[in-house]
Amino acid sequence: MAAPRIVIGVDFGTTYSGVAWATSNKPEQINTITNWNSRLNRNSDKEKAPTAISYSSSPPSWGYSIPLDEDPVRWFKLLLLDEEDLRSQVRSSTQVAATRSRLEQVNKNVVEVIADFLKELWAHVLVNIKRTIGQEILDLSSLHVVITLPAIWPAYAQGRMREAAAVAGILNQRPAGKTELSFISEPEAAALATMSDLSGRPDIQESDHFIVCDAGGGTVDIITYMVVETKPNECTRKRERRCAEILNIYKPVVADILELVSVQISQVKRKYRERPKFVILVGGFGKSRYLYQYLSLNIGEQIQILQGTGERPWTAICRGAATHGLNRGPGRKSLADGAEHHPAVKVWCPIQQQFLAVDQIKWFLQIGEEVESSKPVCHSFWQDLDAPLEGIVSELVVSDDLIPPCRWTGSVRKMCLIKWTDIPDFGKLPVWKNDSSKVVRQIYYDVKMVTDGGSLDFAVYYEGKRVASKNVSVSYERESGTD
Repeated sequence: MAAPRIVIGVDFGTTYSGVAWATSNKPEQINTITNWNSRLNRNSDKEKAPTAISYSSSPPSWGYSIPLDEDPVRWFKLLLLDEEDLRSQVRSSTQVAATRSRLEQVNKNVVEVIADFLKELWAHVLVNIKRTIGQEILDLSSLHVVITLPAIWPAYAQGRMREAAAVAGILNQRPAGKTELSFISEPEAAALATMSDLSGRPDIQESDHFIVCDAGGGTVDIITYMVVETKPNECTRKRERRCAEILNIYKPVVADILELVSVQISQVKRKYRERPKFVILVGGFGKSRYLYQYLSLNIGEQIQILQGTGERPWTAICRGAATHGLNRGPGRKSLADGAEHHPAVKVWCPIQQQFLAVDQIKWFLQIGEEVESSKPVCHSFWQDLDAPLEGIVSELVVSDDLIPPCRWTGSVRKMCLIKWTDIPDFGKLPVWKNDSSKVVRQIYYDVKMVTDGGSLDFAVYYEGKRVASKNVSVSYERESGTD
């Protein structure tokens, strides 16, 4: 019998991180990683460990193993975002200021610190999986790692997280082959876990709507889902706020959460002419009895407020990430906006021997379009070559306009560059002659985009076959945020 595939869901949180895993032959059995190395015995069996690392020793101590008298690096997840993209209250918070100072002291950037933390976490995960299934089965099993990120973080944050995972050794070659890495938004992962927890309820029916409120240690995400074949389909755009140090002051935080939830309720009522059936609380702060009571008092007569017992709200995200990896997406649809940069100014092309328009844009997707995660969006490209090239670069752009412009304007900004190296032998490419009898070769290729909740991935195809990932790189541009 073939070895199972192992899916590992990583909830990389601002204050705490958790991991859940399952095997393809027992998908219903989702295991939560515990057995943490701890200075205090009572912490070893908790479902999450602090997202903290100390460089006072080598190797560094992390999580619960950090000595109480040391000053570890904390809150570094938020620094995945450029300063301009942090909300003003987070940018000016004491936690972020302290984290920046600690990074300078240890002479590391945020990707390096995240990589160091993930390296220790990953080693602990493998030890625990080995303890359960044995080294032989672990070596024979392919791995799929699913990392969660906040709902509306820009694409470059995912790129930095992917880099950190690679530096941490998560993608190292294994006996069973290459480890697959994908991403999912935190509330979407929570929704998947929630649907599993709610399975069998007679009041869950197709076309029902429910709101997932993921209140974590440093961020609050709110998304509404519609039930499609008892599986969630995102139906409103994501909203997020970062609460930072005001999480210690309950009333402003819960009032902020109520405002976000109320906006989602209004959007569902306006679009579908009915209220959501549930508001489901997950995340560390989602366990708060005060939050439950506050929402129940303000909207509980209209909508049921659901809060899991024990640690299930706290582990919902990593459990949902594992579920996502096992299902490889439940055929859901999601909203996306992307762009394909095409040549808006009249310019003479010496190869084509005609005037061409530059700065024109042809859009992959527009806001409000639905795309199935199982059906990539594909666009074809071609390029004339009069000499061999070391690589081909495609630039992709984005716009927040509901009706995006057909050419480059102030609302258009760069998103990423896709670079394809090791292109086919120049001498074997198709040949044509222009009007000046100049011999020119052409290369045709496709770029496919898959949007899957919190994940946005691109692949290059040549002659119907996917180009090896080692020859294709995607580098994201920084996006400017607003307060």
